Amino acid sequence: MRRSGRPPVGPPLPRRAIVWFLPAEVSGEVEAFRALHDPTARAAAAHVALVSPFASPLSSVQVAAHVRRVASRWPVLPVEFAGSDAFEARFVYLRMTRGWQALSELHDQLYRGVLAPFLRHGFRWELHLTIGVADDVDACNAMLAHAAAALRQPVVATIASLCIVTLRRDGRVERGAEIPLGAA
Repeated sequence: MRRSGRPPVGPPLPRRAIVWFLPAEVSGEVEAFRALHDPTARAAAAHVALVSPFASPLSSVQVAAHVRRVASRWPVLPVEFAGSDAFEARFVYLRMTRGWQALSELHDQLYRGVLAPFLRHGFRWELHLTIGVADDVDACNAMLAHAAAALRQPVVATIASLCIVTLRRDGRVERGAEIPLGAA
């Protein structure tokens, strides 16, 4: 029997991300807005992605160990989101107005070590909380106006833990390890 020289095809690698979920006690208005404007609202609660989805042969234990090492050196972080903006006239998000510098440094630390190969260079990354996706510029402008009227109060919360999520092929987002900040 002759071999083709191609490696065997196996199941796709798991796609994971590291996120902070907006706490339920402050997410009501945000989730109500997302239910109207964000097609991913049913798959995952409002969140900030600190490590974007990546496909990797790393096990969930390896990823969790890395996140635990990084998170153990960080205290809980107060954050605030106020005002909305859009990226590429398509993705509408809440701007982070407090905690940006600390969370940005945490993002950078998470992308060191075993996750370093997954950092997308040349990609403009900005801390945000997506609240909607528009089909065109007019829809985006209308969504921004609706956000300004519906989400008037700043969203104030504390980041006390990070969550490793797995993105399933059917679109579901499965929560994995919840890792507290500052726990040595």
